[in-house]
Amino acid sequence: MNSILLFISMMLCTSAFAQNLGIGTTNPDYRLHISAADSSLLILENSTGLNTNIRSSLFFKTGLYYTAAIKSIGQSTNEARLGLFTYASSNFLDLKESVSILDNGFVGIGVTYPDYRLSVKHF
Repeated sequence: MNSILLFISMMLCTSAFAQNLGIGTTNPDYRLHISAADSSLLILENSTGLNTNIRSSLFFKTGLYYTAAIKSIGQSTNEARLGLFTYASSNFLDLKESVSILDNGFVGIGVTYPDYRLSVKHF
C-alpha cells in the first residue's frame, strides 16, 4: 500500500513540476520519452476479449481537431485488422478509415475489407 501511495505522490509531483516525463531516461527530450534496451516499449490494451468491432485506438489531435488514428479492430474472436484513419473533425467518430490491413496481409486503400493483396477504391 505504501508503494502505491509513494508512486502516486511521485506522479503528481512529476506532473506538477516537470515539463517532460522520462521513463527509462533521466533526460527526456519530449513530453513523454520512453527508453529501453528492447523494442517492447508501449502496449495499448483493451481488456475486452477480441470480437467484432472491439477496438484499441491511438488518436492524434491538433487544437480542436482530431486529425488521425491508428486502430486495431476485431473482425471476429480470432481475427483483427489494422486501420489508419484520417480526416480533420472536432468529433473523433468522423475519422475515416483510409488504409486497412487484414490479418492475411491484404491491404485496402479506401477499401475496408480488401479482396486482393492490394485493393484500391477508384474515385
